[in-house]
Amino acid sequence: MEKMKFTWKRIRKAFYSLDLDKSGFITKDSLKLYFSSWGLTPEQFDWLYDKFDQDKDGKISYNDFT
Repeated sequence: MEKMKFTWKRIRKAFYSLDLDKSGFITKDSLKLYFSSWGLTPEQFDWLYDKFDQDKDGKISYNDFT
């Protein structure tokens, strides 16, 4: 149970560190900024973003992220 709590806290912390404008959503620009050093092609990044944006509303909510 402790391991699960720790993991959940890490996920929550990761989400809020990517929510740069503190809107409750991760924007495509803020995620792109985070992944800019990973060497992803634009196509790879778009694919990844689409995987996170589960409801396809153009932003990643905490529910999408988890």
